[in-house]
Amino acid sequence: MDRYLLQINGMRCNACSAKVHGALISISEIESVEVDHHQNSAVILVRGRVEAERVQLALGQVGDFTLTEMQFEDNSSDHAGNV
Repeated sequence: MDRYLLQINGMRCNACSAKVHGALISISEIESVEVDHHQNSAVILVRGRVEAERVQLALGQVGDFTLTEMQFEDNSSDHAGNV
């Protein structure tokens, strides 16, 4: 699974976090979601591939939330030592 760090504007409270969580977990490729409204961020684990536009669409359907960054976090050791 791939891990992504999302920066999301518009979250102000726990209710916002819950809406964002629901929107993200509704995307079939997303297996896990952790949302932190204090940091305006979420971490998702994705099986397969998901486009930023699809994430933004899901967020926009539940509130005034804007995806400002979607960063892949390569934490695998599969490529360690390879040149």
